[in-house]
Amino acid sequence: MADTDKNIILQEYEYLLGASGAAARGDGQSYESFFADIREDVSGEYGGNLDDKIRRWVDVTRAQYWRQSQSVEFYTQAKMLYRDGFYEATIMMSRSICEMICYEFLDKVSHPFGSREDVEKQNFRRLASFLHEDAKCLPQRSFALINEIYDTGNNYVHPKAGQNPKNDSRTCLLKLGEALWDIYGASADDIRPGTTIQTAYAAFPEICGRYAFPIDVFATPEAAAKEARRWGRRE
Repeated sequence: MADTDKNIILQEYEYLLGASGAAARGDGQSYESFFADIREDVSGEYGGNLDDKIRRWVDVTRAQYWRQSQSVEFYTQAKMLYRDGFYEATIMMSRSICEMICYEFLDKVSHPFGSREDVEKQNFRRLASFLHEDAKCLPQRSFALINEIYDTGNNYVHPKAGQNPKNDSRTCLLKLGEALWDIYGASADDIRPGTTIQTAYAAFPEICGRYAFPIDVFATPEAAAKEARRWGRRE
């Protein structure tokens, strides 16, 4: 059993249990009352350190366009975990995305590992080495970076003393962004007639319904010039 402090008892957030109990007994009025209390607390908690969340989100966002893939979608989700302060979860997801990158490549090339189910039972290092050294499809920088991320993730799967999850999660995300960019990065030049552009957050409609595209329509030339300056464009 893991080390514990027998003098500390952890209690669940009480209003959640109140709402759950009210729902179980069909007491809609009490449920709505608890729900309102929870909403108020969550809104206050989230808004209280909103600036820090935004700064973290800005800090790890470096690219505008990506070719669609499941790895990139989960990378977007990992950035949101980091934004909201779930550092260990960010590291674990980054580690999983390294495996996902390998699976996506293996879906496209001939390999000796069998079915997808068999592939998922293989050692990550073996898959990555095959893709880099034998199949020649995993770029050198991506190969090195996903191995480094996996090393960091292993330190949290098998906890070690002296870890710094906030710094480690940021490092994992920056490395993962570089690794994915060499595989799935895109630019404005890749946008051609017939290309569909959608927000990178479209995969998470339940929590990211507001992250759409800015519409460049301005009431005056002065407003257009001001917006151009804001984006660092020429007037």
